[in-house]
Amino acid sequence: MDIYTLNVLEDYISQFTGCVILVSHDRYFMDKLVDHIFVFEGDGKIKDFPGNYTDYRIKHKTVFKQLPIIKEEKKEITQPEKEKIRKLTFKEKIELEELDKNIATLENQKQMLENELSSGKLQNNVLIEKSNLLGKIIDEIELKTFRWIELSEI
Repeated sequence: MDIYTLNVLEDYISQFTGCVILVSHDRYFMDKLVDHIFVFEGDGKIKDFPGNYTDYRIKHKTVFKQLPIIKEEKKEITQPEKEKIRKLTFKEKIELEELDKNIATLENQKQMLENELSSGKLQNNVLIEKSNLLGKIIDEIELKTFRWIELSEI
């Protein structure tokens, strides 16, 4: 919060006659407003301490000094092994070039079939036949496109 809002909140809480549970990381703010703190000690233990956070720290200064210092273990950062860069084989290069040509041809066939189907001039049996052919061409385009992607990522 900004300072102005914090001051307004502080004034409001200090004039409030009821009970307020306040949770904050701002020790100065807490010290000005609280007269009781709940200390969570772990394992479900909660201790009621009369006073503010600074009072608690002074009273339990010896406790804080006796706590073991936990040191973080430094982990060595290992570089991942560089994967062997794989290049396209001669056959895969030829396949990739052929896929480019085949996909372009299939796309043209697909476009021509779609134009014929949308013309409205076809008889029912021809319409069904061309629709089935369009489905097969779309499936073939999809398969060849997946293979093209697979080869181009190498």
